[in-house]
Amino acid sequence: MIIEQDWALDYKIKQALPREMSPVWIERIDEAMRTKSHPDPIVERLARKAFDELRPLIRQGMAPRDARNQLVPPDSNDPLIRAIDIRLWQLQIRSIHGTNY
Repeated sequence: MIIEQDWALDYKIKQALPREMSPVWIERIDEAMRTKSHPDPIVERLARKAFDELRPLIRQGMAPRDARNQLVPPDSNDPLIRAIDIRLWQLQIRSIHGTNY
């Protein structure tokens, strides 16, 4: 009973005080929303191809991060892969917010 009360209190506190997004993430999301395409057409083409492959995987129930990791190697040092990964993230943010990507 006490545990249930603690959980209920924790839930009420979190509902009353929602987390605030850090200024760094606000800036990153704003940049993603402003960026309509990557200046490098190869990066843009490969990122959009990965994005088109990512959506069905997520619709089938795969976690977005797991789906992305299947398409783009995580933590790659290759500048091209890193640029594709950043652009893929931007496309995901734009699609979540309903913006034409």
